Amino acid sequence: MTANRAFHVIAPPPTPNGDLHVGHLSGPYFGADVFSRFQRLRGSQVTSALSIDENQSYVVTTAERLQEDPKELVAKNYDDIRRTLQMAAIHFDTVGRPDEKYTRFVSEFFETLYAAGSLIEKQVQVYYSTADERYLFESYIKGRCPTCFDSTNGNICESCGHPNDPFTLIDAGPVNSSAGKDGLEIRTVRALFLPVESYRARIKTFFEESEQHIRPTLKLLLTELLQSPLQDFPVTYVSDWGIRIPFDGLESSVYNVWAEMYPGHLYWLKEAGRTATEESADTLSYVQFLGFDNSYFYTIAHVALAMAAQDAGLSVPVASHFITNEFYLLDNDKFSTSRGHLIWGKELLAKYNADAVRFYLAYTNPETQQTNCSLDTMTAWIQTNLVDKFEKIRSLYNKRVGQGVITGQVSPEWNSWIQTFQHRFELVYSPDTFSLRTAAQTFVHYMDLVEDQLVKTEADSTPAGIGPAMAALALFAAPLMPTFASRLAEELGISGPLSWKELPVIGNVRPLPPGLITLQALAVSTVSSSS
Repeated sequence: MTANRAFHVIAPPPTPNGDLHVGHLSGPYFGADVFSRFQRLRGSQVTSALSIDENQSYVVTTAERLQEDPKELVAKNYDDIRRTLQMAAIHFDTVGRPDEKYTRFVSEFFETLYAAGSLIEKQVQVYYSTADERYLFESYIKGRCPTCFDSTNGNICESCGHPNDPFTLIDAGPVNSSAGKDGLEIRTVRALFLPVESYRARIKTFFEESEQHIRPTLKLLLTELLQSPLQDFPVTYVSDWGIRIPFDGLESSVYNVWAEMYPGHLYWLKEAGRTATEESADTLSYVQFLGFDNSYFYTIAHVALAMAAQDAGLSVPVASHFITNEFYLLDNDKFSTSRGHLIWGKELLAKYNADAVRFYLAYTNPETQQTNCSLDTMTAWIQTNLVDKFEKIRSLYNKRVGQGVITGQVSPEWNSWIQTFQHRFELVYSPDTFSLRTAAQTFVHYMDLVEDQLVKTEADSTPAGIGPAMAALALFAAPLMPTFASRLAEELGISGPLSWKELPVIGNVRPLPPGLITLQALAVSTVSSSS
């Protein structure tokens, strides 16, 4: 992969019906942050953007359950989400909240598609709850998935990733309704759809050309979806929560948030500092991080929307990479807000060092299959594999400093080792082969090497390479553990920002203080200054 490339990095907008729990943090937000940090280390131009999914129906159902006003719930959770991201040192150039400018941008996008004839209007039958006085879609309806038979809400099954229509759900019924199925009616409404099947051949070719860097579960899902005709994608729903439709006869409808999301991403990238088309196609990569459960929307619906927009004369990008993750389990069960089976991100990060948590989340990341988190296992693992390991390195290094034998010379052997590790990190942080787990494992192996060589050269009066090896330790830590890397670089006297292009040079040959990496949380001021 060539350095000095340009990247647009996007993660799905969290729904502001609650704060972020650890399952959220382990996924696209953390992955996007680590990827962006590494690419910036390499000198690449990176624009990263995030927003909240304010128009999502789950906001309404959560507010009903909590007996709160939806707008007040959004405002509170928007602030909480931003604060939790900061505590985790997860950085995006912008973390936006929809406003009038955003609404106008999204509306103009769909008005262009509507005028170009890209959207079709149909009369469709939908469920209506007379007790709740609303049409049922997404979070308003539940049942069993007709593909995998797991429990699901409408529109998408989180377990298998297949889209659904409420009429295909088994034992479909309304959510948060005292009337249950007794209040269900079938009504006919007008709605706009994107005829995705007309783009199937182009979508299939698009993914065949990039299948070598698609993760296995996504590849399987795409194979399943593309072997049959693709259903029309709903662009509108009859609802009073969301962005209103301006077209005649659809005034009581709003845009489907999963349709809204694609132009929304383009808007927030623009707000983050650069439009999505400023770089030429051979230098710009649009990297989409996402949870596997939302794969259909991002890989089928959004790619089809992008193709429709391009056909309508809009200059918009199609994501070049889709980096998925599976569910992160807590004590071998899925995180669940409604059941109280979760660990809130802010509570964990108030107790434990954010860098240590980040490193554990990387090492146990559910990138290709579900993995498990346990607090007891986490604390023991961090203490043994990170804190104690670095403390041993620090002790050995300080002993050599006391002997007056640490130099800035790089031996041919250490030079070769460092270059080998650099090449491996470049591979695992590439959008084609991105792997947080391999990155964390590689960093553990590097610490093992440094420790072994410090022990091995204990009696050597000229251990050339130990100084540069410690400088490389700070550099290699930077994407995963930015605060630790910054503190270590400062203690080593490394001037200026860390850069992948040139190995940093130690400016201070002095003992390293304890506490550069701990299990316990750092002071808020220390975390904020380096996030």
